[in-house]
Amino acid sequence: MKSRILSLLLIGSLLCSGAVAQDYKKIVQQQFMHYTILVIKKDFRAAADFIIDDLIHLFPRNK
Repeated sequence: MKSRILSLLLIGSLLCSGAVAQDYKKIVQQQFMHYTILVIKKDFRAAADFIIDDLIHLFPRNK
């Protein structure tokens, strides 16, 4: 009985993790497309919002 419950939980968690991975891929793709459109439009201030914070501390935006 315990092994059956554990196997069902394992299968359920694997199915859910696959759905989460697909959502994550879709979000990354949408953010990349948004960034690319901003760069094409030469809106560099808005595109700079996609840069990680650690990089901004090394090179401030106002330079």
